[in-house]
Amino acid sequence: DCLLSRGLGDVYKRQELLLRTGEKLDGIAARTGYSSAFAFSKAFRKFTGVSPKEFRRREKADRAVL
Repeated sequence: DCLLSRGLGDVYKRQELLLRTGEKLDGIAARTGYSSAFAFSKAFRKFTGVSPKEFRRREKADRAVL
């Protein structure tokens, strides 16, 4: 998997893109070397245990509490 082979630093960059931009997954996937949002989502979920959409939702909810 692309995400798994790139290392933790790259994973954190992808998480930051999800949190700091309103960009759709298609755009984030393209910017980070994935052929599609599906491929990005599949790799992201495999590494983090949650989908990108769920990651965004949880993180935004957590930040709203702070």
